[in-house]
Amino acid sequence: MTGISSGGATIAEIEVPIWTTWPDQTQALKPIFSKSGASELLFELSQETAMRRPKQFKHLKKAEVKAKADTAAAPEIVYTLETERFNRTWVISANTPQIVPFGQGIYSILGKANIDNYANDFPASYSPGAKAILDFDARAIETKPVYYALKSKGTSIMPYWQGTSSSATTNTTNPVPETWKTCVIIDAENTATTGMRVATANEQNGAYAAPGLQCASYLYAPIGMVFVQSLTALEAAAFEGQPDIKAGDFGALMAMHVNSKETDSWTWQTFYWQGDPSFETNSPGSLEGQPSSLGAPWSSYAMCTAYDQSYDRGATMNLCYNPYLETSPGIPDGIQSNCVSCHGSANVAAQGTENPPSYPSNYDKLIDFGGSEFKGVMKTDFSWTIADQQ
Repeated sequence: MTGISSGGATIAEIEVPIWTTWPDQTQALKPIFSKSGASELLFELSQETAMRRPKQFKHLKKAEVKAKADTAAAPEIVYTLETERFNRTWVISANTPQIVPFGQGIYSILGKANIDNYANDFPASYSPGAKAILDFDARAIETKPVYYALKSKGTSIMPYWQGTSSSATTNTTNPVPETWKTCVIIDAENTATTGMRVATANEQNGAYAAPGLQCASYLYAPIGMVFVQSLTALEAAAFEGQPDIKAGDFGALMAMHVNSKETDSWTWQTFYWQGDPSFETNSPGSLEGQPSSLGAPWSSYAMCTAYDQSYDRGATMNLCYNPYLETSPGIPDGIQSNCVSCHGSANVAAQGTENPPSYPSNYDKLIDFGGSEFKGVMKTDFSWTIADQQ
């Protein structure tokens, strides 16, 4: 994406968030070291970001996929797209050969063939959960920004999170954004950084809306309260089922995971757009507790955190999910989920392993990452990015 609206780092006198300058998932999983030595970085940032449907929407059971294939296919509408961004330390860690005391001795975690070979070579004597890649560097950071398409002129309608009750969504089990009954009208002509309010009846007329939304009530907000980037032609086309979205229209940042290897199980923060405290739901995250120095548009994003599976050794499970991601049917019980339980299950199965762990089926109790279900699999240091390589 180009045409970034708000800041962090400076490139060619344009202030941008630092994570927008990092390699995406396509670039980060390519070899970066030259054969002559480990000091020469070979990657260059592409002009095209590899945007895709969120991975959470792809972890569907085979039966569910087959059921969909057996029904008449309705035209697909893509409401949200994601990319992943990795800092330089993450990329270098992923590229560093891993030296282990078995098999070939040196392994790469880049590429499906390499990671499968790594998993297959672990001796059978290793106990469940003990098979794992080496940890990433403590300075590694991974982000997952998620975008919603808006028109760059006039007004556009986007879903607004108000919780999981039947008054807030048409699907209380999997309340994905297109089922939300409250929507917000974003005014691309208004760059004010405050002013979210209930919309008037006239403001609802003529606003662009993706097909299939379930809006029953409306709020209004200026675009200055939202971080947006201009879409390229390829990015606009990736919003399938929305032919009115063109190059130069906006990708609005609606959600973002941020995780860093500052602890053994990483730190986990997720953000999603709520705009103004007067309208937010305070669950699973909140706008509360923001520093007074936090300016627009970042002050519009609610946050929740998960640094462990539970608050008190399992008596009370942590609840931290992103409404734009974990409400998907690809996440079993996503509206009860937490980041640590989910990402701690990331693994690559050795050949012959039956029923390896995927996304947890529920979050009722602590997951034992050394339990019998982890027999025959190699854990990937909380990284589904490494585990899901194709």
